[in-house]
Amino acid sequence: MSQIDLIELAPKIFYLPGAVNVGVLETPDGGALLIDSGSDKDHAKKILKACRAKNLEPRAIVNTHSHADHYGGNAFLQETCAIPAYAPIFEEAIIKYPILEPMYLYNGVRPPKTLQNKWLMGTPSGTKILNEPGFKTICDLELELIDVGGHAAQMFAVKYGNVLFATDAVFGLPTLEKHPLQFAVDIARQRESIEVIREVEAQMLLPGHGEPTTDFSEICNANLSAIERANRAVFAACQNPSTLAQILARVCSTFQISMISVSSYVLNQTAVLAHLVELEERDLVRQEILENVLVWKILS
Repeated sequence: MSQIDLIELAPKIFYLPGAVNVGVLETPDGGALLIDSGSDKDHAKKILKACRAKNLEPRAIVNTHSHADHYGGNAFLQETCAIPAYAPIFEEAIIKYPILEPMYLYNGVRPPKTLQNKWLMGTPSGTKILNEPGFKTICDLELELIDVGGHAAQMFAVKYGNVLFATDAVFGLPTLEKHPLQFAVDIARQRESIEVIREVEAQMLLPGHGEPTTDFSEICNANLSAIERANRAVFAACQNPSTLAQILARVCSTFQISMISVSSYVLNQTAVLAHLVELEERDLVRQEILENVLVWKILS
């Protein structure tokens, strides 16, 4: 296993770079409080190895939300290090019962085996509930938990000192270029959360995916622009009465997205549906039943 070293963001505040960034806060007793746990057991092993290279033994995990790439390492770290994990109350249910993730992506029914995979389901793990945002002391560190839902139903960014672990409230610019249709469940809240991120008093921001930055305005503006581009593409795809499947196909064609798995299909479908709901709330489109088919149409 290749060694990936922790990178210092500020004194006693680090992160482990990767497909998903993991925050590491040094505790007063020389341990480590982890912000997320990576995607799976192998990722968790890299986290543990990097922490121990700094003589930091994990003491606890704060999961920002319940997407598998952010909590998939919980079970290994909890078993290996005998540590607790904490998560927002809504997300805690999914981390405990991962089948809920592909279930809600698949209209609430028992998902097919093709959706029961590591990308949508992390290994189940128990967590302690973080009932609400605000200040919370964990491992003798005072954290500020900031509600930034939208990408997930409930998601907490974590501020410690002058560093903001923004999780997936915002994405790094290369990530936005690579993935023009970002996953979301609530577009209006996603926009609001980006504005919340913009106003946080901190010197450094680490997104869940991407490089750290000191330019909060740049990353926030880039994310808002990406949402707006996707929103316009979804609106334009509602030409004539169209089904969700037709709209999804048109949006993917616009952004040259090739969906090669059922997982990618349901993720992109959910993102498009989130935009449709937001457009309907703004009285720009509406849904109706035509000859037993649910369709979306632009309001003239």
